[in-house]
Amino acid sequence: MKCFKSFYLLITVLSSLVLGSCSHITEWDRTAEISEQRTQISARGQEINKGKNLIIEGKQSLKIALLKLKFLIPGVDLKSNSVLVMDKALFFTNKEFFSLSVDQKRKLQRELLPELYQVYSVLEEMKMTLVVVCSQGENCASTHLRNWIPAPISFVGISGQNLKKLNRYDPVLILSDSKDIVESIHSNRDLGDTNPWLSRWIKIPGLSQTELTYNEWNELIPSVTHF
Repeated sequence: MKCFKSFYLLITVLSSLVLGSCSHITEWDRTAEISEQRTQISARGQEINKGKNLIIEGKQSLKIALLKLKFLIPGVDLKSNSVLVMDKALFFTNKEFFSLSVDQKRKLQRELLPELYQVYSVLEEMKMTLVVVCSQGENCASTHLRNWIPAPISFVGISGQNLKKLNRYDPVLILSDSKDIVESIHSNRDLGDTNPWLSRWIKIPGLSQTELTYNEWNELIPSVTHF
């Protein structure tokens, strides 16, 4: 009888340990589940990540443009009548930026996209003209574009409604977030079925795809310096 009581006591203790362990495991599971929910990125965080990815994509595209300008364009005589066509996709178009000083705009652009300023340096060195295509005519005003483009660079603004003006130029490269400019040059030149301008096109991201504030763009600088 005494052995039976001892056995019963042992079974009771073991049962308590097992149940306690299950309860402990359950608590750990619940904690992990809560932690996972808390680490989900907010809608604003997703927007900031999108901005970071756009900047990284822009840096990569501009490095390709630099290589092509310096080394990879065979048979092109880079002289004063050569141009680089770029749409305004790499400029910040958020309304908040209209109230910033020129120094603030250029400082942010230079720190996020130093590769763009390297392209500017090549244009200055080769005495090339930058042709900027804007979606709206008022955005192509010289005073407005000069806020973003350093003074030594010669530039011309062309609105998206008047792309036929591109016929005056023979672009060495076309930096655009879509093929619209390329297709327009091709159709207005009447060069048949093939499109030779596609080989001069480098896709760049449109920074207006995300609406980040000036401070949010600034906070991205450390994370895109070394990508």
